[in-house]
Amino acid sequence: GEYYLVQSRVLMVQGRYTIDKRWPKASVMTGFAVGGAVMRGHRLVFENNDGVAAVLYDGKPILEEFPSSFNDDVISSRFDKTVSSHKRAKNKQGYLFLLPNGVTLAVLQYQSKYIDLTITSPRFPGKWEGHCGNFNGDKTDDTADAMLGRGAKADVEEGDSMFVTHAPNTKSPDLDISDCDPKARQMAEESCDGLDNQNHYDACVFDVCLTGDPELEADEEDLEELAEGWWVHRLVDKPVQVKRGTFLGKVQGLEEFELDL
Repeated sequence: GEYYLVQSRVLMVQGRYTIDKRWPKASVMTGFAVGGAVMRGHRLVFENNDGVAAVLYDGKPILEEFPSSFNDDVISSRFDKTVSSHKRAKNKQGYLFLLPNGVTLAVLQYQSKYIDLTITSPRFPGKWEGHCGNFNGDKTDDTADAMLGRGAKADVEEGDSMFVTHAPNTKSPDLDISDCDPKARQMAEESCDGLDNQNHYDACVFDVCLTGDPELEADEEDLEELAEGWWVHRLVDKPVQVKRGTFLGKVQGLEEFELDL
């Protein structure tokens, strides 16, 4: 389905999720769409279909070749090898989008259908909501239950979708660590060992464990790829630990994912 990652008057980011048959207990992000006042009437859409990325700007393809760049009076973007040093990025490639007013979106594309998205933005005036939280500096009110209570986890209504096409909603169940297979949890704990604090470690174990398919327990490369991918979301300045979903926060001096602006 489609959900709001960031919902405000100035910046609007919608994410598209699906369930991969390799990890049937959890959803993965496959694309996003960007609008709001910061885009000055334009729209940016990114979709990753089984490892093949498509980037549309006002409905027209951009960044089709590697390496390439696209710039106008609103956005500066590029597709090359200097965006990310993350070793699991597809062929060391990544996408970087610089928007007005200091908004940045960085994308890691993987061999399978999912992506990692990191959003950085100043705190603009007005109400903020979405899967990324309400941006008020208080992580205690960005729990899954709190966001559900204020409607932050509601689907994007079809008429409000910023994607070129609208996919039918696919729901995934609420999960907790007790749903995790013991062998997958052991793998997750080993993969996440060495993170800098308990919040990062717990969030990493949950994400890696719940996306591991017990029937594919021998496929360690896939689990490691997921572990490292989720670290991008969790290694943030002020992490927010939620029961389900991703927290996209401000990246500052990370070794796992470094932005080259």
